[in-house]
Amino acid sequence: MVNTNARAFTQELLNKSSEDKTCYFKSITVPHRKLKEALDRLLINILEPADTLVFLVFCVTGVGKTTLRLRLEKLLLERFLPELQVNPGKIAVASVEAIPAERGNFSHKDYYIRALESLNEVLIEYKSNYKFSWTDNDNKDLGLINQSNRKDAPTLRRAMEKVFRYRQLRCFLVDEAQHLLMMSGGHQMLHQMNWIKSIANLTGIVHILFGTYELLNCSTLNGQVGRRSEDIHLTPYQLDEAEDVTEFIRVIRTLEKHLPLEEEPCLENYYEYLFSGSVGCVGILKIRLCCALADWTFLFKDVFWGYLGTTGQALASAITERLWEVSTSFSTLVSVLKTCFSTTFTRKGVSTKDLLKRLK
Repeated sequence: MVNTNARAFTQELLNKSSEDKTCYFKSITVPHRKLKEALDRLLINILEPADTLVFLVFCVTGVGKTTLRLRLEKLLLERFLPELQVNPGKIAVASVEAIPAERGNFSHKDYYIRALESLNEVLIEYKSNYKFSWTDNDNKDLGLINQSNRKDAPTLRRAMEKVFRYRQLRCFLVDEAQHLLMMSGGHQMLHQMNWIKSIANLTGIVHILFGTYELLNCSTLNGQVGRRSEDIHLTPYQLDEAEDVTEFIRVIRTLEKHLPLEEEPCLENYYEYLFSGSVGCVGILKIRLCCALADWTFLFKDVFWGYLGTTGQALASAITERLWEVSTSFSTLVSVLKTCFSTTFTRKGVSTKDLLKRLK
């Protein structure tokens, strides 16, 4: 165990409930090299845009694309805060999550409504197209006629494009962008990419699409789409790359300092196991540690400290050293207790049968 005087959290956290400790650890965000590289690349293209207006950010789940999106939003808001204070009507950045199709085809109308809502647009249900046309009366007066139904897709798109321009938006972020491709027909990807490219071209707003590897080939569909789009691949860390291993160990050290335990566990000794268990993805690593923390807090601290009396503290310390191999499976937890700590229970006169009975 690693004893430290300066912890990343206050001492009061150790006296709080299990839920508070787990919520604290979940709220921790660890910046790392690959995330920073992608973030810097996006910021440069947003602040100094060129011909490329559509960026496709894709990766495996758990690498950190949602963390990247939230961090990008935060930095842009901080960057444009003086302008926003002078002009309260300006919106620097907005985001929306693409919703998967319910009946086989992506709903453009729903997308426009959600985009307008993210921009705090009012009276969305009253959006209409009005055109001038001659009436049928004798004087042939010029009359104003509503030639479009309210809230149809073309009307909502025009409203969205106007809000993009009038609100002086700098970039628009789309999370779970692979859902945009959920359309029937052989040309679905090309159709959807031309649609996104058209909105970006007409408004001059940088669009950043975050999604899975389904976005991988979108920029190569044709020359026009390729010229106006760019891929950003967030790769997991690789165990055979020395630089990646060093960075991953640094992330482990940062996370272990935020584990709200009495003593700080030395998880870096098990970095190979953590590397393989998380497939080099920082997000998955954090989820596994969250599960281990929750399991330990509930089973080992709340149940066994009181049951084992004075040896509870020592047992808990021993168990924290093995946090890296505790899974969320209840049966696995029982197995770990039986195989790894049977001697401790035996010395206290606690049989495995009695232990399992109390676990139930």
